[in-house]
Amino acid sequence: MKLSNFIRKFVKNETGVTAIEYAILAAASSAVILVIFAPDGVVSHMFVNVFNSLSDRLVNVING
Repeated sequence: MKLSNFIRKFVKNETGVTAIEYAILAAASSAVILVIFAPDGVVSHMFVNVFNSLSDRLVNVING
């Protein structure tokens, strides 16, 4: 009887599962952030393109 109660409580206990799910979500989020903000990432290319465009426009305005 005690073993069946233990197994039943063990199966119903979800606290460990929740912690593992949060760990998986945190790892996935970290991986996505690293890919996006990496030196060769999407955001890096966007900033380079924006600042190059601004630089070209300023040079054109200054040189007339």
